[in-house]
Amino acid sequence: MRFSLLKLTQDILSAMDSDEVNSIGDTVEATQVATVIVNTYNDIVSQLGLPTEETLFELQPNDVSNPVVMHKPESISEIHWIKYDKRELDDDYPKFSDVRYVCLEEFLQRMFLLDPECDEVSMSTYSTETPEGVDSLTLLYYNERSPKYWTSWNDSTILFDAYDQEVDAFLQKNKTQCYGSLNSKFQFTDTFDFPNLPEKHFPLLFNEAKSTCFVEVKQQENPKAEQRARKNWFTANRLKHKVPDNVPYFYQLPNYGRRR
Repeated sequence: MRFSLLKLTQDILSAMDSDEVNSIGDTVEATQVATVIVNTYNDIVSQLGLPTEETLFELQPNDVSNPVVMHKPESISEIHWIKYDKRELDDDYPKFSDVRYVCLEEFLQRMFLLDPECDEVSMSTYSTETPEGVDSLTLLYYNERSPKYWTSWNDSTILFDAYDQEVDAFLQKNKTQCYGSLNSKFQFTDTFDFPNLPEKHFPLLFNEAKSTCFVEVKQQENPKAEQRARKNWFTANRLKHKVPDNVPYFYQLPNYGRRR
């Protein structure tokens, strides 16, 4: 059963023997409890790395002036991997292959070893905004093959090492296949129901937030809530996946009556 932010706040206030509220903004204490719930929710999502926080997505293209530059969608907080369709002109079907990440320093070292006078190497200028104004970055890259490496200098702009000018004028959105983490869109409202948190993890959210509220708001401990929170953490780590292939092998073995 799912609960809204208001419902969780009301239940924790009741457990603390505090005043009843109809909104999280009715009292200072209710707002404090709601804030603890929010922080607890963010901690849980961050520590568990929930599958509901992950998604497949495509990169946003730049343009023909900088064919090896692409951009991460605003809804994505972290990129785990990137694949690119490396088919050639005579290929009938997609050929998605890994594009390996390298750190910015290594990428630049590779890039500035290229000879811009070679036919297979192109050069362009990319403009980027800085606190002092607009700076221009010189980019060197191969123009006769698909990308093998990528990097980023700001966690938003993605720079590749190559593109195939015989196939496309610049790297294409529909030829990228990426996997990463979503940005959590939290709304501090009564009706917010924590969409990225599966229903089975609500006991963890409630008990962890309840334990914290007793310490930070009520200035006393609640051993029972802390004990339940510890059990919920163990269960959450074991059951965070819904797809069997993603569940650790140990937990897929027959039980044979033993306790886990």
